[in-house]
Amino acid sequence: MSVRTERAFLFISRSGNETSGSLKEEYCDDGEIRYFVEWDITNKLGWRAIKKLKDTLDIGRDMYDTIDTFEGFCSSDREEANKFYNDLNKILEEQYDYWDSHSN
Repeated sequence: MSVRTERAFLFISRSGNETSGSLKEEYCDDGEIRYFVEWDITNKLGWRAIKKLKDTLDIGRDMYDTIDTFEGFCSSDREEANKFYNDLNKILEEQYDYWDSHSN
């Protein structure tokens, strides 16, 4: 099995909170290629951000255990994984911009 990171992001708010994530391509032992989007939100973006993520990305209950462990996505479709990554990035950037503009 081999893993290659295709894309990664890091958001840092004015208050020093960080959110990082990546899109990785994994060549599995069964010959299948899978794409993983993973992220770590160390600060609480609040229910508004989580709801927007769930609505925009159309995430069902089967894709996460609780809101606190909502941190990954897997697909064997590269286009679907890239769309998920782009949407996640856009939503997180909007949320950081919103919270930074209200922290003055």
